[in-house]
Formats: sequence, C-alpha cells, structure tokens
Amino acid sequence: MMADMQTEYEAARLLGLAMAAKRGHGPRHNREANFAKLHASEMVYKVTDSAIQIHGGYGYSRDINLERYVCDALIARITDGSYESQRNMIARMIMVKHD
Repeated sequence: MMADMQTEYEAARLLGLAMAAKRGHGPRHNREANFAKLHASEMVYKVTDSAIQIHGGYGYSRDINLERYVCDALIARITDGSYESQRNMIARMIMVKHD
C-alpha cells in the first residue's frame, strides 16, 4: 500500500514538474494542465484514504492530523470545479482534438 502511495505521489509530482517546464514556452497547455490537476487531486484523496486505512481508527484522531488532511483532500477535489467537471473538460478537449 505504501509503495502505491509513493508511486501516485511521484506521478503527480512529475506531471506538475512537466507542466512547470512547459510554462511560458509556446502555446498554452490547458489539456496537459488539466491532466496534472485531476491526477494530483485524485492522488491526494487516494493517499490520505490509504493513510487512514493504515492507521485504522487512530487515523481519525487529532493527534496525528490525518483527519485534517482528509478534509483538505476533499476540498482539493472540488477546487477549480469538481473532479467530474475536470474529467468532462478533458474529455471535451480530447474529442475536439480528434475531430
């Protein structure tokens, strides 16, 4: 489980770095930026959920702040529109590109 958590984190980090490298060079990269935002917000939710599972009931204790991270992860999924609206936007961009 921890290996999956780290892999998800690294993938999101690398997507973010790739977008940062493209910023200011050539045309806008909205499609790729949406991929990175969607993956990062989903990753945060998955990783915090896995952390809660690892810690069991103690994960909801205020002693280790995981409950706060879960709340923050849920907020990340709705910031800039819900994750479903992000998916719909990406799908529209894919369809337009292939028309």
